[in-house]
Amino acid sequence: MNEHDTPVRRRRLLDAGPHQPMLEGYGQHLAGTGLSPVSVRIHLGSALHFLAWLVQSGIALDHAGPDIVDPHGIQFGDGMPKLKGLAQYAERFGDQYRRIEAVAKIGDKFRVLDLKEAPTRASVSAATTIKALYESADAFDYLP
Repeated sequence: MNEHDTPVRRRRLLDAGPHQPMLEGYGQHLAGTGLSPVSVRIHLGSALHFLAWLVQSGIALDHAGPDIVDPHGIQFGDGMPKLKGLAQYAERFGDQYRRIEAVAKIGDKFRVLDLKEAPTRASVSAATTIKALYESADAFDYLP
């Protein structure tokens, strides 16, 4: 608070560290796509926040990767077709992701299906009920 009893906004300077050249290259790429300057700044700001977090956390960029963690409500009628579609997507493009998981609340636990695993995808393909699938040995308890 300042002398007028209003909050003081402090801006923390973000540093992309060794990733700065990549950030600049990304900015040049975005500028060439036809995005407005405001949109480019917004995208660059998000990327800068992420890269600064990596630097501050001591996480190497090559340890960060794309994941799909899909919350799946078993109470909806379209849950099974969506899960089968995600399993098919994992079959085709799974090598581009670190993990592809579907998560659902069963009782008072969250259960996970690892769709990068071929046996799990086969079980999803053959399943007729979504609840039985999440209760099966193909699923495991989510541990935060």
